[in-house]
Amino acid sequence: AAQSAATGSVTLTLYDVPADVVTAISFGASVTVTATTPGQNANATFTATAGQRAAVRFSSVTIGTSTTGSVKGSILKPDGTTLKSLTFGTSGGALEATQLPVSGTYTIIVDPQSFATGSATLTLYDVPPDVTGTISPDGSPVTVTLVAPYQNGRMTFAGTAGQRVSLKMKFVATSCCTANISILKPDGSLFVSPIGVGATETFIDAKTLPVT
Repeated sequence: AAQSAATGSVTLTLYDVPADVVTAISFGASVTVTATTPGQNANATFTATAGQRAAVRFSSVTIGTSTTGSVKGSILKPDGTTLKSLTFGTSGGALEATQLPVSGTYTIIVDPQSFATGSATLTLYDVPPDVTGTISPDGSPVTVTLVAPYQNGRMTFAGTAGQRVSLKMKFVATSCCTANISILKPDGSLFVSPIGVGATETFIDAKTLPVT
């Protein structure tokens, strides 16, 4: 139906879409899933227990041409509702650690956007709790050791409204990449935005604490 006074032609392509591909994956394992027809999704299911923390890495992606926006990846709860999702492309991406609310069978959805097809490798991680501890202004340096992919560290300190603090840091990786370091306020909201930190010492300049 042409809108307004528009004229012209349109080319339609109709696809007979097979059922979504479904395979199984377990914690600590990888699996490659492939969507062969436009409109088809590729899924992987896993069984988990309430309270487990799951993370998913999407790599070796050949779906579409965009490096960041050709695929939507999601984790569905056992009831079929979405727990967490992100959009990624041929550069890959990750669903960070998420606590699973119930026991049952969860589904990872690889949903190519538009008419894209191709494959992606999924790696499922059972992520241990975050590393926690304390650090003191003008105290000794604290080392935070992360032992599993997608595990985070949280160091707390006591501060007073109006106090100014700065932070020196570096991240020594055993495999790759850098770490994002941020500072949260007591209510959990963001105070200092994440800063990428590598093996070279990095410095967050003096910041005035807004509350005690």
